[in-house]
Amino acid sequence: ACDFGVKMLNSAELGLAVKASDGKVYIVEDAHTMYPQIYGERFGGIQLSVQGQILKTEGRYVWVKPVSLSKI
Repeated sequence: ACDFGVKMLNSAELGLAVKASDGKVYIVEDAHTMYPQIYGERFGGIQLSVQGQILKTEGRYVWVKPVSLSKI
């Protein structure tokens, strides 16, 4: 998320940004604890699928509480 200049809703958490093909950026809250393996590989250019509850939308940024996060 820091690469895009946005902050997590809960500043005590670390997150993960997923850039979609439509230009939106999904900020996955609490990714470091819920999906530690994927979080650890986040700089490898991996393609991900995320599903969850939308917490906030601001322009092209969408904050998500994840239900699932998986590699494609």
